[in-house]
Amino acid sequence: MTIFQIRLEQAMNEAGMTQAELSRKSGIPESTISSYRSGLYSPRNKKLYAMATAMNVSPSWLMGYDLEINENTLDLALQSLWTEMTDDQKAKALDYMRYITSDRTKST
Repeated sequence: MTIFQIRLEQAMNEAGMTQAELSRKSGIPESTISSYRSGLYSPRNKKLYAMATAMNVSPSWLMGYDLEINENTLDLALQSLWTEMTDDQKAKALDYMRYITSDRTKST
């Protein structure tokens, strides 16, 4: 699941908005919103702006560009990145995390 999908669901929930209502308020067909929610497609700027406006959130927040780093958003960001990685990338990421948390990198 991408950051956009997570944020879209979060914004809809917080606005108490169904897919049908978001469609009505944004002018975007329900089938298109369904495709965004499932991750099949990502919105272009015009539709992103229309959805963000309808839900009263910023487009950059909806896309995950202005992540406010706290435990929840960091977990979501890491989960999203992890699912997009190949097995080789995951192995390298784990090796790097082990390295930076090891005693070798701690200053004395």
